[in-house]
Amino acid sequence: EQNNVFSFTCSIGEDSTKGKYNFNNYASNYQQAEVLVETLKEYNVKTVALFTDNSGMRHQFEVVKDYMKNHSDIEIVFEEFFNPGEKDYKAAIIKASTKNPDMYLYSGYNPSTYIFMKQLKEITGKNNNVTTIDMFFDMAVKDRDIIEGLWYVDSNLNGTKEFQDRLLKEKGLVSQSCTGNTAANLEIIVNAYENALVSEGETIPSNDAVRDWIFANVKDFDTVGGRVSVVREGLLDKKPSIKKMINREPVVVEE
Repeated sequence: EQNNVFSFTCSIGEDSTKGKYNFNNYASNYQQAEVLVETLKEYNVKTVALFTDNSGMRHQFEVVKDYMKNHSDIEIVFEEFFNPGEKDYKAAIIKASTKNPDMYLYSGYNPSTYIFMKQLKEITGKNNNVTTIDMFFDMAVKDRDIIEGLWYVDSNLNGTKEFQDRLLKEKGLVSQSCTGNTAANLEIIVNAYENALVSEGETIPSNDAVRDWIFANVKDFDTVGGRVSVVREGLLDKKPSIKKMINREPVVVEE
């Protein structure tokens, strides 16, 4: 912002959109909350325990809580905030388990997700009542047996299937979290520079012209990361989906 340089990122939370030339390619917190809460309602979940990383995820789950309060009768019976990289959830799990929640909502950077799932099973005898936003996909493939069959909100960060297949075939690379969104960011900024208005006497468009083109044209914009629309400030928003982990891979749940 200080140097009027464009920033395109894929970041949890929406703080990274602040500033005239800053854009964040990620599903909006509201869309994530809507998909999560509506799915909890479909599974007849009435009570939940929240375990929330005290980072950008905290704001993400504040939106979830607000949506839950205004659009459901789901009750939050326990809530715990923890620092990134937490490795010991045992005391909090014991407290939460006395409330007998129908579902645990977890957010935390890996490998913390795996540690939480393991300790929950050790203490309560089960861990098939856990869901999250994106963190199951971020788990190392070798550790995903512990989340087999579980559903979660997936913000579709690894790109379309066509993109993933092409990336693997041509470059030998497996798409990971934010790979698709990062490639989509590149598509957007290249299109903007190639098509934005160039002032007389100039050879490339100004930052303002590029920004104006993005806000005027990135509406249901087709990219390798899926269809993207620019919304408030510089949020490049796209709809998340519900996926289940099947044979260590995320599979879209049919509508």
